[in-house]
Amino acid sequence: MGLTRHIQESSGGDMAGIFKRLQDHRCKVKLKTSLLNAASRGDTPVVLAILDEGLSVDADNHGVTALFMAATDGRHETVEALLKRGADANAKDEEHSVTALMQAVDSGDVRIVRALLEAGAEVNVFDWMGQAALDYTDDTEIRDVLRRAGAEHGPEASALDNPLS
Repeated sequence: MGLTRHIQESSGGDMAGIFKRLQDHRCKVKLKTSLLNAASRGDTPVVLAILDEGLSVDADNHGVTALFMAATDGRHETVEALLKRGADANAKDEEHSVTALMQAVDSGDVRIVRALLEAGAEVNVFDWMGQAALDYTDDTEIRDVLRRAGAEHGPEASALDNPLS
C-alpha cells in the first residue's frame, strides 16, 4: 500500500486534517528557527512577537534555546526579556550539556551572568567535559560573581588548568 493511501486510511480519510497538521508543524519549525535566529541577533521585538504567536519560550533545537543563543551572543536585553517570559535558566544543549550560564560566562558579559543567576541558574552544573561555569573564564569580575553564588570548579578542572583559582 502506498504511503498516501496508508495515511488516508489511518486518518479515517481526513486528508485535509492531515495536511493542516503537517502545515502547522512546518510553521512551528519555521517559527522555532526564526526565534533562535532573532535571539542570536538580539532582535528582542521579533523574539517577543514570535512568543506572542504561541511558541514556547523554551522551544529548542537539540536543547539549544533562544535564551542559550542570546546568552552566547551577549544579547542582554533579549536575555532579560526571555527570562521575564519564563525561560528555563538551566536548560542544557543536548550535545555538550552546556548551559546558557556557561555561554554567558564564556562570552564575558557579567550583566547576563548576573541576570541568569538571579533567575535561578545553577552554578555547579557540569558540561560533557566535567567543567562548570567557573571553568569557562579567567575574568576576575565574573569569577567573583560566580564564587559569591557558590560556584566551584568542575571535577575535571585542575589547578594547572585554572591558575587563577
